[in-house]
Amino acid sequence: MNGLENRLSSGITTAVGQNYLHLTYTRPEPAPDSITYLVEVSPTLASWTSSGTVEVSNTVTGNIRTITIRSSAPITPGTREFLHLKVSKP
Repeated sequence: MNGLENRLSSGITTAVGQNYLHLTYTRPEPAPDSITYLVEVSPTLASWTSSGTVEVSNTVTGNIRTITIRSSAPITPGTREFLHLKVSKP
């Protein structure tokens, strides 16, 4: 194994009786200089934004930070939504 398994996962979380898509990822703590991690949401895969997300948890164990972000829109029949993790170095 290369140590990269279990660093990114997705699923459904329930809050206030509603179901939401979520994404959980890990990163080193502290974060590497000038590296940004951003969960974004899109209904079409054509354009992405981080404004439709909510942080659910953010914990540190040793030198690893685990962050869970969910969509701000509940899952509803007939709608599509996608989440991805954007990692960049400006």
